[in-house]
Amino acid sequence: MTALVKGANATLRRTDGTTCGALLVGITWQNHSAEVDVCALICAADGAVLSDGHFLFWNSPASPTGNAMVRSAPLGGSSSVVDRAQLVIDLSRLEPDVERVLLSISTLVPGQSLAAAGAVGIRAVDLEAEDGEELYTYVNAAGYTTEQCAVAAELYQRRGEWKLRIVDQGYAEGLAALAREHSVNVE
Repeated sequence: MTALVKGANATLRRTDGTTCGALLVGITWQNHSAEVDVCALICAADGAVLSDGHFLFWNSPASPTGNAMVRSAPLGGSSSVVDRAQLVIDLSRLEPDVERVLLSISTLVPGQSLAAAGAVGIRAVDLEAEDGEELYTYVNAAGYTTEQCAVAAELYQRRGEWKLRIVDQGYAEGLAALAREHSVNVE
């Protein structure tokens, strides 16, 4: 397992050098009672989602092909897993047009910032490895300030290989602004 820093990227390969297929990207936050949602945006090379169905969130958690899904622990409740929310994705089975997958966190309470969540942690786990090998971790110990939404991490293709980038970039305007930026039809 390798600890990454903000802005770092890493190839999604196992210790034996083979490419990862099925991957879990988990997110946790310090204050479990904070009302935070996790979303995934499955995008083409131009940065637009392939369709509105490729914007995954609590009310639409699975991609149209079933190769990606988001899931979250109950708000304020306890969880039997390390993560408060997860993106589970099979990179080897995504549509050929997929170039990037953004994983974001946002507040569910209008006007509230992500500061309520406290420190945020991210981990990437190879689901095909025995016992789910944890490949990479990242911790934003300071948390956020005024941001209502943040792109936590990005999976992207480069020269035919999938990579993970720790983005950790906030949006004061919230999830709707991020969604519009990636051509999601926001009502």
